[in-house]
Formats: sequence, structure tokens, C-alpha cells
Amino acid sequence: MTPLARIGVRLTAVALLLVLAAPVVTAAETATRVHPWKAALARRMAQERFEQRDRRERREEGLKRLAREQRKAARTGVPVKPRTERARPARPDDMLPVLGGDAQPLLRQAEPLRAQALVGSPNRLVNDPAGDVGDAGQSETAIVGIGDRMVAAWNDGQGFQVFGDTQGWAISVDGGETWQDRGTPPRPTGVNGFVWTSDPVLTVNERTGAVYYAGLCDFTDPVSGSRSGVALVKGTWSGNTFTWGTPVVARSVSAFADFVDKQWIAADSVSGRVHLVYTRFPASLSRIEHQWADAELAAFSTPRPISLDTPTENGWVQAGRVTVDGDGRVFVMYYLIGQGEQDFYRLCRSNDLGNTFSAPATIQTLYTNFGTGTPGFNRPIGIQFASLAVDRSHGPERGRLYLSWAESINWLDDLVGLGGAGSRPEAEGNGTAPVATPFTVGQTLRGSLSTTGDVDFWSFPLTAGQHLIAAADSVASGTEFSLRAVAGDGSTALTFTTFDATINPSVQNPDGFPSGWMFTAPVTGTYFLRIGSRLGTGAYRLRTGFADRTTERGRDQRDVFVSWSDDGVSWSTPTALSDDPVGLDSFVPEVAVNADGGAYCAWFDYRDAAPATNGGQAAVYVARSDDGGRTWATLGAMTDTLSQWSGTPSNIEPNQGDYLALFANDIGVWSAWADARRGNPDVFVSRLPIGTRIVLQSSGLAPGRISLAWRAVPSDTLTARLYRAMNDGAYEYRGVVNFDATGSYALVDTNVTPGRTYSYRLGRVRNGVELFSGQVRIFLPSEFPLRLVRVRPNPVVASSFEAYVSLAVDAPAELLLYDITGREVARREVSAGLGDRLVPFPLGTEVRSGLYLLRLRQGSRSSTTRVLITR
Repeated sequence: MTPLARIGVRLTAVALLLVLAAPVVTAAETATRVHPWKAALARRMAQERFEQRDRRERREEGLKRLAREQRKAARTGVPVKPRTERARPARPDDMLPVLGGDAQPLLRQAEPLRAQALVGSPNRLVNDPAGDVGDAGQSETAIVGIGDRMVAAWNDGQGFQVFGDTQGWAISVDGGETWQDRGTPPRPTGVNGFVWTSDPVLTVNERTGAVYYAGLCDFTDPVSGSRSGVALVKGTWSGNTFTWGTPVVARSVSAFADFVDKQWIAADSVSGRVHLVYTRFPASLSRIEHQWADAELAAFSTPRPISLDTPTENGWVQAGRVTVDGDGRVFVMYYLIGQGEQDFYRLCRSNDLGNTFSAPATIQTLYTNFGTGTPGFNRPIGIQFASLAVDRSHGPERGRLYLSWAESINWLDDLVGLGGAGSRPEAEGNGTAPVATPFTVGQTLRGSLSTTGDVDFWSFPLTAGQHLIAAADSVASGTEFSLRAVAGDGSTALTFTTFDATINPSVQNPDGFPSGWMFTAPVTGTYFLRIGSRLGTGAYRLRTGFADRTTERGRDQRDVFVSWSDDGVSWSTPTALSDDPVGLDSFVPEVAVNADGGAYCAWFDYRDAAPATNGGQAAVYVARSDDGGRTWATLGAMTDTLSQWSGTPSNIEPNQGDYLALFANDIGVWSAWADARRGNPDVFVSRLPIGTRIVLQSSGLAPGRISLAWRAVPSDTLTARLYRAMNDGAYEYRGVVNFDATGSYALVDTNVTPGRTYSYRLGRVRNGVELFSGQVRIFLPSEFPLRLVRVRPNPVVASSFEAYVSLAVDAPAELLLYDITGREVARREVSAGLGDRLVPFPLGTEVRSGLYLLRLRQGSRSSTTRVLITR
């Protein structure tokens, strides 16, 4: 996210007028009408263009003032004192005053707080804070690597100090043990007033080693004026020396009539192309667009819309993600705000290197707690962006997609009767937690702020697991107030949002459009609400009530989930990774897959917080799956110190960022995140060694027999526990197995019955957690037909493909490739053996692009399929 309060999704001007004039609707009506809280979300997001315009005007005026002061300094010899342009116009701080009165805010932790289950390496500081102002924040991290040579990037609030670039980057040549902060990325030549502004993203081409960087930017065109855009730059390693090329502006629009936000990139090692997606906001709408560039960033394709140009999508989409599998297929996912209670993740697929895409399809529905972020989050909205990754290994799950996200319970269906248990006026003075006005959840709170420094505290009891809804639906004209939950210690800031006069009731909308959030209590005790002024004074009204969890997946304000798909169409039932107690937050998950096909997911996690903070201190946790996403095990914390974001000053909004970073390759898994341990946000990195993994090497079938072979990577004489399940039933323990000196283990299972399905997996205990690897599911047929099951990839874009075949008898077979005239152009021998196997099929240079027939022939039997080659 931008350091300049870049919130995201816009509502169309027409839709905005419609929702502001619409009456409150019931849950049953939301299927065809905009839900009022969704309208409130869209209305808040629609303000972003004006905030960006104001920010540019402040920056331009600041540069003029700085130039005047520098000219004056040159005449007088008095140096210019640096000034800070904050991420938003100066307002009372939402973080520091939570203590109230004369109490001192918690700026730094007196003693480091340790995570309870550390699994990563010692954490390393990436950015160099020397010379930074006290509240300069670093967040929204990115990291990639080739072997142990790493590149990291982040949003850098120090750029506000001198009205400069607000992005930074660093390199490491020892796997992240030490880092060199390299300042800001280079600027393109010949572009007036160019500034890197936000959302740094990195990707790497594993085949060539090229690193690509993308970031949002502003610049001035002599003809069209101020521009908003996204720029890319290619970097290369030569030994341990890293060099950027010259940046290129890939897309730009008018900074005042249009806007570009939330870009993402992916490098395709098959074609060499670099794929770029971003959200564009023309005329207060919003749409997801895609472009690709060649490997040198010398040529870019014409922007192509990905999301639909319909009233329910255009103006309601944000945060596209792009990824490319190892066979050149391109996938683009984006977030869609639903107009009822549910939101959606949508996916498009390209089978021709990004030249054309399928129509978007919904791959997951979810409920979001969009009114707030996690404890200590300093932006008044928390959008649930998802992460998308693909298995590019040569293992059995090659091409598998993984989607990770966070979602809440559905609290929008519990708004009827909110605040209906009577009114509760404030009792002045209630400016601190010890003198807070008590109330009972279900009441409507009425209070007033007499000065901009006035603060109202309200106290209330919650039982662990109860879900509080707090909704402000009326406030004095011309004001903007903040609404924050505070922990029982009276100082730790929890959830947060703002509200202003646009929520006031009207004839068309008698109940207003509330601004608020849902919060789940992690422990039983007293909590507080804090109302403060960000602008103006006057009265306000706040409704409270409880939400109920029924059949929804989420348990509280946010839980992390993962789902997988082999084709982008059919997706697995989501797996919950949040195994912490109910009421503790989980936020901004990122998913990655390493070179052996192991899947990992990392997220901000609050389970290790001190009890008195009610879940107010954050770690970064990581989970792993060794069986293609079917089962996951939470390994523990990547962080060795907790972050208490409450009272952590930051000139970047959001202080934690809209995303953290997770990268995996053949030697390790790295996470990079915004961290508050030093008193303001910095970038820290930790590495999780992969260690020895178990992968399935081969499988075979014969009448009354299933043969399997696993190997340890790297080779190891390890022991494991063998499990087997039949017909998708429960796994049963079968005994301990030992790998030989070559790191291999072979199993021949003769206790099998034809016509049944058998699943196998191997388990190993690490850090007290049993992880499962090498999972395989095999159907033992009564008869063994000859089958050419599938070809991958198809279309074929490289110099070879793989054919998945099943032989009918234990005898040799052959694969033959024919062109459309029936002429044989290539063949491949298939060795004897019953059952299924994967056969590589290399293509010579004489095989050109076109449509072909592939035939599997064994004796008098044959099986045929089509193959499209596009080389």
C-alpha cells in the first residue's frame, strides 16, 4: 500500500449516488441491492482520488518552498532544516493518545518480547536507519533471490522528509545474513519530476537470473501535466555485484482524472516475458488491467482489461495478482467487493503467454472485516488482499496454484437491532481509561467532543469469544472522529476506524451508513472504546451489539485460509491455517512454493502477545505443506521479537503495510516484514532452512500390487512413519520405514484389492510437529486399459512436453507424433511396465508450430489425443 493512505478501490460516480440515496436493506435483499455497509466501504474508498490530489499539491508546494529556502540559504549561509511531509495532512495522532491524560505513551518496549515457537533464523535488519527521522516508516516488503544472492525492497517514509522517492532497496550475498541498504531505485532518464511513490514488487526469472522491480510513480509530462503510473526496471547479478538498468514507465494516466494503483509482476522463464497487472481508476471507476513486456523491457503490449466492464465489477475491484507456471500459462487473480454480504476472489487464465485471457470466474467467496486492520494498524480500513503462487517444480504437483487470504465471520447479517438496548450518555470527564463511562453491549452510546484535544473513553465487559460490533452512524457536520478499541491494560491499541458527517441520517437513509468494525474478544475482561477528534468538534452516536457465528469458515475478526487448484477452475475446500485461540488476529498472508514443490504460507500472527494486551503484539508465523496443500502444519514464528504497534510512530500509512513478503527457492524460504521492535517500522528478514524433504519418485501398478518409491532431498538415511488410507478414508499407521544410503525407500504393497483407491504418505516429526510428505493417491483397477491420459503443457511452448500414460500389459509401447496430414514427425519408446507413468517427449527443431496428434500404441491397442505446439 502507498505511504500516502492509498486505500484502493473506487466506486463509480453513478453507483455512489445510488447507494447514498438507498434505504437500509435487509440481509435477504442484499442479493440484488447494495448492502449499506458495503456502500460505506465503497464511499470511503472513493475518497482516495482526492487524497492523492491533495498529496501532490502539498508535495509541489513543498518543493517550491524548499527551493526558496535553499536559495535563501545560499545567500545567508544558514542551512535549510529538513521538514517532514506526513502521509496524510497533519491531524491528532491516532496511536499515541490512547493512554489519555498525562500518561506517557508506550513508544518502545522496555524489554524485547519473544515469540514462543521460533523456527526461522535470527532476524536481520535490512534497511539502514542512520539519518532517518524518528517516525520514518518502512513497510510493504518484497524479496527475491537466486541461490543465496538476495534483493529486497520496501516503502520508505524517509522520502517524505525531503519530498523524494519513498521506496528503498537492499542486497545480500550471503542468504540474508547481512544486508547493504542501497538507497532508492534509479530514475528513468528524460522523465520530468519522476518520483517512486509506493507498492514495490520484485520478481525473478529463475532461468536467466534477471531480477525485475516494479513500483508506483508520479511524474510530469510537458503536455498532459501530472501523471500517475507504474515503472519497471531490470537488474542483473555479475558475481556478487548487482546493477539496475534504466527504468521504463510501463503505464501512466492523468494524476487528476485517472489513477494507477496496486501493481504486481511475474517473470516467465519459458517465454522471457514479464507480466504486469495493476488497478486503474478512470473517472472514479476501477478495473484490473494486464500488460506484458519482453525480457529487456524494451517493448510493452497494449493494456488489456481483465476485470469485467459491468456495474457490479467496474468500480468494485482492486489488488490484482499475476503468476506464471513453469509451462508459460498466466493466471491473474483480483479482489471483488460484493454488493451483498460476501466478497469474491476472481481468476482469469491465459494459455497463450498472456495474449488472450479467459473470462474471470469466482474461485473463492469470503466475508471481510473491512472496517479495520489488526491491533495497532494506523489506517482506518483493512482490505483483504489475497496472495497467489504456483508450483514451478518438477514434482508431482507441478502447475498447482495456491491462494491464501484472511477472512472474518459474517457480521453483516447481525446488524438488525444494533444499539436497540437503550441509550447511554457519556459521563464527563471520561478522557482516560480509569474514568471511562461504562456501558453494556447492545446500547447506543451518545457523546460529544468539546475540543479537538478531547477524548472519550467507554468501558464494557466481554467474554472470551464474543464478537462486538461497534458502528458510528451519526456525527456533527464538518467533523471527522476516530473509533478505536483499547485493550484491558488501557493502553494497547486494537482495532481502529474513522467516521465523519457523510454517515449522518437522511430522509432517504434513515439509519445512516455506519462506519465501524467487528472485534472478537480473545480473553474475558474489561475493554475500552476510545473516541477522538481528527477534525472538528461536536456530538456523535455509536451503536453496539453482538455478532453470531453460524456456518461461516472464519472464527473471529480474521483467520488465514489456503486453497489449491490444478487448473484454476476447480479449487480444493479451504484449509484453515489459523490454529491460534479464537479472538487473536491473523493478517496479510503470503504463499510461496519452493523448488521441490513444498508450499509455505506466512502471516502476521498475534498468538504470542502478552495477556494484558488482549492480543495486541504481532509476530510473523509460517506454515508448510509437503503434500501439495492437502495438509498443513504451523511451524512457528519467523520473528524472534514481537512488535507492539500501539504507540509506534510512523509517517507511512498503513504502518504494517498491505502485504509482507515470502520467497522460496532451492536453498531456503525467506520472509521480509515491517517490524516495530526499534520504535518505528523497519524491515526485517528471517530465513527458514528447507532441510531434508521427502518426495515421491515413482509409482507403478500391477495386478494385486502397488509399487512406490520415495527419495530424500538431499540424500539422507532418515526414518519416517508410513501411513495408508483406503477409498479416501482415515489414514492408518503402517510402521516405521528407513531410507537407504542413497536416500531412497521403495514400497511394494501386495495387501490391496482391485477396484479400490489407496493413498499413502510419510510422516516426520520436526519441532514437535509431524509433517507429511510424498503423498500419493492411486486407484488400482480391476483391469488395466491402455490410456493416453493427458499431455502437459498443452499448448506446448518449450522444446519438450510430458505424456501421462497407462499401459495395459507389462510390455513395451511407443508414443508417435503425427502432423495434420498423417505424417509421423517424432516418436518416443515407452518401457515395459503396467500402470501409470509420466513419459518425457523431446521435440526436435524440425517440429514447427501447429496442431498434431499424439498416439500411444501397444500391440494392437492405441489411444490418441491432440497436441497444440506454439514455439
